[in-house]
Amino acid sequence: MNPTVPTLSCSIRVHLPGKGYGVRQPAMMVKLSTTGSADKGLQGELEKHLNSPLPPYTPEVPAAMELALSALHWSVALQQAAGLAVFGSGRLLQTQTGADGVQHSMVLIPFAPGHAAAAQRALEWVAHWIGSPFCAGSDALAKEVEEILQALRAFAPTGKNALHFLRAAHTANIPWDRVAGEHYQFGWGARSRLMLSSFTDRTSALGADLARHKYLAAAVLRRAGLPAPPHALVKTVEEAVQIATGLGYPVVVKPADTDGGVGVAAGLQTEAAVRRAFEEAALHSAQILVEKHFQGQDYRLLVFNGKLIWTVLRQPGGVTGNGRDTIGQLLEHRNQDPRRDTAAGAAPKMLALDSEAFDLLAEQQHTVTSVPALGEFIRLRRAANVAMGGIPIAANSDVHPDNQRLAEQAAQAFGLDLAGIDLLIPDISKSWYQSGAAICEVNAQPQFGVSTQQHLHGDVLKAIVPHEGRIPTVVVLGSDNEGLLHALQTLLAARGWRVGLASAQGAFLDGVQQGQLTHVFSAAQALLFNKDVDALIVNIADAAVLNTGLPMDAYDVLILASDLQAADSGDALARVLRMLAPHRRKGLLVNASDARCVEVSRAAREATLIADAALLGEAVMSHLLPQPV
Repeated sequence: MNPTVPTLSCSIRVHLPGKGYGVRQPAMMVKLSTTGSADKGLQGELEKHLNSPLPPYTPEVPAAMELALSALHWSVALQQAAGLAVFGSGRLLQTQTGADGVQHSMVLIPFAPGHAAAAQRALEWVAHWIGSPFCAGSDALAKEVEEILQALRAFAPTGKNALHFLRAAHTANIPWDRVAGEHYQFGWGARSRLMLSSFTDRTSALGADLARHKYLAAAVLRRAGLPAPPHALVKTVEEAVQIATGLGYPVVVKPADTDGGVGVAAGLQTEAAVRRAFEEAALHSAQILVEKHFQGQDYRLLVFNGKLIWTVLRQPGGVTGNGRDTIGQLLEHRNQDPRRDTAAGAAPKMLALDSEAFDLLAEQQHTVTSVPALGEFIRLRRAANVAMGGIPIAANSDVHPDNQRLAEQAAQAFGLDLAGIDLLIPDISKSWYQSGAAICEVNAQPQFGVSTQQHLHGDVLKAIVPHEGRIPTVVVLGSDNEGLLHALQTLLAARGWRVGLASAQGAFLDGVQQGQLTHVFSAAQALLFNKDVDALIVNIADAAVLNTGLPMDAYDVLILASDLQAADSGDALARVLRMLAPHRRKGLLVNASDARCVEVSRAAREATLIADAALLGEAVMSHLLPQPV
């Protein structure tokens, strides 16, 4: 075999739905067999297309092993570039060179919970390209990169918020897991919270329903004495024109039950504009609202737990004159900004010269070839939503106290723990009592932009999930430890904690069986999901954990109590310990009266040998939190 020709073959050993070997999320264990060295041209092109530079490798790393590490890197980078909830870089577990010169490497490739198929597809794509002749400058790679990314995007969280919250949780060391669909759990047990985008498990369902229906939302605002523009529901385009005439131009036409600025047309000055806007809004809803337009700047005020935490001025999509270029040239320069994109979820968005833009140009007495004066703003979008091409500008220090209270009262009126209040006001630094204002929308599920608000996902999570969302956790390794497990439950309960026990016999809370679960992994998952659980004991009695991984990304104390079940091979205890060890946060306690446990623990220098097995339980307590949850 010619060692200069790169080859890579993959053998998937197991999909771990849990965590193990130091990887904090589900992972695919793969054996990579490689020869030759990586094609530098291919590596460079992948770095460019995926915006993910390879880590530097030391000269001591064999070329074939470097090839395996590159395959691991690109399998992760593809998932991340497609927007999947994959964090970290995976891990090389072991490697060895065979007699035939083939390098055999065992790696862990992380994947988003429930989406092992995405990691497998990414790996297969990487293996194909590494083992194929590569022609530098070929368009084939760029095309196939986009095709594989498009395929992988089917596994990505929808909307803007979910991925940002998951990444913030990973950064803040808050455990998270996918429960079902787009619903995610942050934290464990009594310290856990559920979220769907920016909905939390404490968001008022009634308030969210009222906020979603703009006609009802305005009624709630008026009941609370807060400013809402006059409007009416219409069923036909003729009704829309009639109401607009009665209200007086300019007006706004929008769906009454959609979010995110979908189908909204503001500042309409003519009957023809109202007719076009009605037809557009009717594509998104059967309920159309015609509303009196309030002239003012568009602000999004984010209220969390009754307090204003962030304010953004949303400048509508448009261009600003430099005194030299035409509007068409300014727009071309604007759309070339690398921060812009036409893809869904990109912010801010590219702008096109469409009918709306041409209408606005005419209203401003301009054409595409006009040269606006230096500093003159040319509006090309009526709505200021970022999704419609708007530009968010932080305005926190400008908010007048009266306007702050206005936003907080609006969120309170709907009973929302997290709300985005869309306020039209001439000047946010002056009281709305003097200038007038209108709350045009209350968002019960606000989207957080990342250009001015990227820290807010972490701030919100840390507030609703204190102490990293973790509860005291103890893993007992070994079989036939009923006495020890009972003693641990008694000691933990004495601190006022409600204690969960996960074992092969099922899930138990304070000694009472919970559901019908006969596998320690699913039993532990159920207890971590149970908000009554203040502390958790997980008894791993056999080597099945090697095929599942841990149900949590970390635990506090590991007790090496006894050997595994007799059916497991002689080195199973050592292999399980290798999987679990990187996830231990605090103590490693060893039953000194068990010779096998002492033998296996010799490599762990920080292990504490306890001569009397009866004292193991008490030794655990010194490592756990001093106060109840």
